[in-house]
Amino acid sequence: MNNSRRPQSFTSSRNPFLACLSICFALALAPESVLAAAKLKIAKASWSEKTGILTVKGSLKNSAGPVEIYDINGRRLVAIGDSRQGGAFGASISRDALAAVPCAVRVQSGDGEAIKVVKGAPKSCSGVPTCSIVSPVDGTALQMGIETHFEANATARDPAALPLKYEWDFGGGAMGFPAGTLVQSGSVGEHATFVRDHGIYRVRFVVTDALGRRCEDSIAVSVGQAPTAPPAVASLAAASVQAAPKFGSELEGKAGDVVVLPFAHSAAMGQGVVNLDAGNPWPGFFHLNAIAYTKARQPLNVDADAYELFYSAAVNPADPVGADSINSTSRNYPVGSSFSQAQIRKTDMWEAQEGWETTAGYEPFWTVDENTPTVSPLWKDPPTITKILNAAFPDMWGQGADWTWYLARNSVPDEGYLTGKFETRMTGNPGDKDNFKGGLMPGKDNPYQANTPQAFLTREADTQAFLALGIPLTDMDDQGRVNPFPVMRVEVRSKSTGQTAAAADVALNTAKDVRCSECHVYGGIGADPTVKRYLRPQKKDASGNPVFDGYGNKVLLAGEQNPRVEYFPDYMNSNPKSLEEKENEAFWNQYAIHAFMELEDRTGALLDDWDPDADGVAGEGNSHPWENGLRYIKQFKVPEPCQWCHQSAYLNECGYGTTNWDGLEYGPSEHRFHGRIQVDGQGKVIRDAQGRPLMWDDQGTGKTNPNSLFPVVDKQGNKVAMEQNCLKCHVGASQKGYHDPMYSAGIQCADCHGDMLAVGAVFAKKAQGDQPRNAKGELVDPTKLDEQGNPTPVHRVDYLDQPNCGSCHTGNGSEPVRKLAYDAADPAATPLLPENPRFAVNSAKIAFNYLDWDMNRVDKSYDLPLFRKSLDTHGKVPCAACHGSTHAIWPIKEPGANDNVTALQLQGHTGTILECNVCHTADSFARKEDLDGGQYSGDAQTGILGGPHDMHPVNDPYWWKGAQGDGANSDGTAYGGWHNDYAKLPGMKGEDQCAACHGNDHKGTRLSKTPVDRVFDFRGFDGKKLKKAGFKTKVVKVAAGTPIGCDTCHSLQTSFKGAPGH
Repeated sequence: MNNSRRPQSFTSSRNPFLACLSICFALALAPESVLAAAKLKIAKASWSEKTGILTVKGSLKNSAGPVEIYDINGRRLVAIGDSRQGGAFGASISRDALAAVPCAVRVQSGDGEAIKVVKGAPKSCSGVPTCSIVSPVDGTALQMGIETHFEANATARDPAALPLKYEWDFGGGAMGFPAGTLVQSGSVGEHATFVRDHGIYRVRFVVTDALGRRCEDSIAVSVGQAPTAPPAVASLAAASVQAAPKFGSELEGKAGDVVVLPFAHSAAMGQGVVNLDAGNPWPGFFHLNAIAYTKARQPLNVDADAYELFYSAAVNPADPVGADSINSTSRNYPVGSSFSQAQIRKTDMWEAQEGWETTAGYEPFWTVDENTPTVSPLWKDPPTITKILNAAFPDMWGQGADWTWYLARNSVPDEGYLTGKFETRMTGNPGDKDNFKGGLMPGKDNPYQANTPQAFLTREADTQAFLALGIPLTDMDDQGRVNPFPVMRVEVRSKSTGQTAAAADVALNTAKDVRCSECHVYGGIGADPTVKRYLRPQKKDASGNPVFDGYGNKVLLAGEQNPRVEYFPDYMNSNPKSLEEKENEAFWNQYAIHAFMELEDRTGALLDDWDPDADGVAGEGNSHPWENGLRYIKQFKVPEPCQWCHQSAYLNECGYGTTNWDGLEYGPSEHRFHGRIQVDGQGKVIRDAQGRPLMWDDQGTGKTNPNSLFPVVDKQGNKVAMEQNCLKCHVGASQKGYHDPMYSAGIQCADCHGDMLAVGAVFAKKAQGDQPRNAKGELVDPTKLDEQGNPTPVHRVDYLDQPNCGSCHTGNGSEPVRKLAYDAADPAATPLLPENPRFAVNSAKIAFNYLDWDMNRVDKSYDLPLFRKSLDTHGKVPCAACHGSTHAIWPIKEPGANDNVTALQLQGHTGTILECNVCHTADSFARKEDLDGGQYSGDAQTGILGGPHDMHPVNDPYWWKGAQGDGANSDGTAYGGWHNDYAKLPGMKGEDQCAACHGNDHKGTRLSKTPVDRVFDFRGFDGKKLKKAGFKTKVVKVAAGTPIGCDTCHSLQTSFKGAPGH
């Protein structure tokens, strides 16, 4: 089927928010190029390094609306008035308003646009490749489920930078991110089928050369009926841009100023494609954290009596989705519309929960197969979920707070689930119920029209971080565009004046890409209609009719005297079209196969032969719990919540109540079961004679499944793509949840976490160093003994037992970063203990609780090195406050990525927060004693650096230039600051402190690379003596990406004088 051109009502100009390098340079071959009827002309685009000013001038005619100037990465630099009358325009943009000096600028006004190379731009601009999407054209309307061919061109401009790598991004609407290489130039095409309907998707084509230089082109396509943007959304976005913090806004280092460092709690999980109800194991609730300091020589956590924190929706002008992409509400549009009827389809979350109180669609019985008569169920009146729960657990919430209250509280649109500890919720006064509300969306009270800042309600005692728990975010912005990385603005406000003391933006990962339909749609490997099992026959009454219990479940006969007969799972076959429809069917089919498979106990014995009272009937009287899940989903049209049987630490964090059968935690159970499934060479599940999957059993050998459905290596031991294992279910097939430097370096999920069986905690952890162990070398807990009195092996703790940064990052820049976080021979994938504490994740106390199957509270407490809870030894700063959250560690490769905004605003460049003035005052290191002696690191040994990861102050003039009291150099000069003194002081073990980052040869390593251009100005010092020390110039300019070594400024011979070990 051919694609059709977008209707005229769909307004989209070619990439108005992401100006691509391909256009910039392809068109820059002429003095200037006008893309639309020569209405707009750029007369000048120049950069002055001396003044730090970008100047853009030009003229236009017959244009309406403002003139907008963008850099090459799509970041809007400035908007100039109203150009309705035409004429000249001009702008002067200072350095502090630029993420980087642009290679070219793009100017747009109305339908006219022009691009011009910036004179004086960096030399690296000259070799950037060019690229463009040829077809389809911008604004094309596509149909869901119909394959579309995308065609692009790419050309290398630097023959020495081959090969080219290319990537397609289909905006979260289609599955797959193909990548490959080109030789010099040519045409690359890709086929994609959009699986999400009723939305606008930004399709992007990115080309990167061997030197890391990139170009990008993008188009907007619509699928199905394109939504109409609500009228007030544009003004919400514009107001956010107007109030945005400037780049490098925290570099002044003024005493008494306040700074806020926001960070997402985790970027690991994303959310399910459909929310359904509380049964969704991957809910759309996200935690936002922030740490705030009052700047001083030793920064102080802000006083909660003086300041309070708020969050609101924000805009990144360089957002790949669009410079006006804002996400202020999770309500569908028009407000009040159901998901299926809305123009902007954000979520079905609250619809499903409202269904807990309805009896609509109540079926008093159902047909299991054509031979099954209808029977009256146990419930004589139409039940609701609330009635069932109140009958089963009448005192669950205490003091009259029944399930009606609890479920109603969790059914408020734009409001997160109840949060807080179980002990609070189970014994709390219903009158205090509002104290436990989850996070609120900024547009809650006036969706699509207001962006009201919402308060952080919690502060952690150990980290002093402010928490906004369970914010109900989706992956669709307020204009109906898929954007899995919405931006929030965090503000610190004075309680006395109400004025904003500090602000910074932060991105969260709301990727709506966790799915089960890869296998569980009808006909898939997890919903194979040909699969059958051989069970005992159904009991019949005196008239020969099949007998059912009070729940409508079959009553089976037990014993070998009853020959087995065929049974088939009760799969759904709804012929789904959209991804949401497929997921609904997959959820049903999961429960069908769950009930079907649970006709055996945990030892593998078939329950149809379990006859404890020897009456010839299998089961426990008239209750067959293995079919209750299927009965539940049939009755209420939603699945029984997984967490009612499978405790999940992740869901506990989201505010869910969970119960657990011991040993059946959700995460390990899912990975363990699926990881033990074996498939043959044709991809079919290997089964035994009874129709059950023939599950892998290592027989105690520690060998992993060689026939895994989710292999991490092929038969030859080579790594396979993540799409063949983790990304079959987790975020990544259509939206990149994991997208940080480790992803860019080719590190796969299994390289850190291990395979399915390792994550499923099948194997005990491996003992290392002097840890206690048994004869097998397994880590054991001496405080817990088995029946024979032996210490029990220790297994991985679900969700909390995670890789340690120090397992791969050794703390020595001269050593390569490991590519595997554990011993390859260890089936448990136990993280390697860090050999060096420099980059080790520090342990944190983690406590949580849940209910066992008898509804008794179970408390758990662990002391584990968990990144999202870890504090650095330097001032107890949360690791994520400076590095970003897991799976989204800064910097993100894509220049305009929303994740990069936080660092840009705080310190003026992307990457780890390392400019000391962000938190400190500018004179914090004027005194030598402020560098060590326990001021920050807690180690009182004199001469040991106490910065983050035992670093020195970065780019601090007291460190590299000069400081009062600094000892004289060997030649009598005083240049060099404190770094001259520390270069001669040994570390904890007598080592050269400089060598860890700058190398034993003092020439610099990957750890000493500067992320931005630096200037070291030694004017004012004796030129002759500088020259004698090896200085080639008094003003040393260092380009971004250069490893800083001692010979960057002076000779190596000078650096080795008095250095430990040299």
